[in-house]
Amino acid sequence: MTSMPQEFPNRPGVSVATMLQAVASQADLIPGVIKHVAPQARAAVSTLAPGRITNIFITGCGDSLYAALATRLAFEKYSGYRTEPIEALEFSRYTVDYLPKGALVIGVSAGGGTSRPVEALRAAREAGATTFAVTGRPGSPLSEAAHAVVIQNESAFRVPAPTGEGTFALGNYLGSMLGLYLLAFELGLANGTLTPARYDSLIAELLRAPEIIQATIKANEPAIQEYASSVASAGAYYLLGGGPSYATVLFMAAKLFEMPQAHGVPVELEEWAHEQYFLTRPDSVVMVVSPPGSSTDRAREQITGARDVGGRVVAICDQHDDETRKLADVTFVIMGELPEEFSPLVYAIPGELFAAYVCRAQGKQAFAFINERQYEVNMRQISQSRQR
Repeated sequence: MTSMPQEFPNRPGVSVATMLQAVASQADLIPGVIKHVAPQARAAVSTLAPGRITNIFITGCGDSLYAALATRLAFEKYSGYRTEPIEALEFSRYTVDYLPKGALVIGVSAGGGTSRPVEALRAAREAGATTFAVTGRPGSPLSEAAHAVVIQNESAFRVPAPTGEGTFALGNYLGSMLGLYLLAFELGLANGTLTPARYDSLIAELLRAPEIIQATIKANEPAIQEYASSVASAGAYYLLGGGPSYATVLFMAAKLFEMPQAHGVPVELEEWAHEQYFLTRPDSVVMVVSPPGSSTDRAREQITGARDVGGRVVAICDQHDDETRKLADVTFVIMGELPEEFSPLVYAIPGELFAAYVCRAQGKQAFAFINERQYEVNMRQISQSRQR
């Protein structure tokens, strides 16, 4: 399918060219969101009474959940608090009844109207927890459920839809992550875990990401397009990552679901050897996200194992990681190094390009609902679910 059917004209797909612009535009988004969100994060944290917070829960669905998972390591390193990312239904229907005293619950939803995160914050507030919202929509139900709100401004940097096309808010994932990173830093600054100088150095690290994104696109785009064409008919794409990179592969899989509606299979790095190993066949597509960090050695072992059973392995790794590169069949290199806790800002870029180029190879637009019923059911299931 190259466009929406005539009987469904109001939800057009997104051209591959527009998607590629959306990927690149994230470099501009990062400094813009930091400038917009940093004072809000400081204001939110300033509302907390000293000693009030003992631990943190971050909750959301879909990309918002992945943002929570992606930033957990940063929270644990810099906020000074034990942090647990948890899916919104699991939180609102199970965990909320057993919250420890002093819990800070951060709900994440870019649109602010997704049923489960709203339910989670409302339930947390009723249970006596302090609640923050990270969203892209002021005045949303999520905002109204929170004691304090951080509004990320991804929409200010979104590529506008050309005539006859839809839009795709690809940058909301980065916007949510940046909101969470900044809250972690402010919490650490407030409780003495971070010094002002260290805070400034962490902001400087985040501001290195745009240059890395631009260089990574330039270095990899032709190779990714060629590779996507060669595997566009694959029945599944196994995506492996550990630590913050587990969030990266979850997000990459989601873009394969949404753009070409292909079967991305996100796998926690260790678990491939225990489970999806048994489904890996000669020419199975296996993509391993491996930034420099605590699980690089295990990523190399899994690359070797996947190749030993015939898998066709792509490594997404640092440009200078020659040891990982020589183990893989194909490499997409990240052109610059960030601390592992910030790697999700840049390591998803090859996956986003890959999903867009799979669309092109299959002759599809991105994010094109196949009919009106598919769209209506999707909206009903996400934003119109009954809340407790």
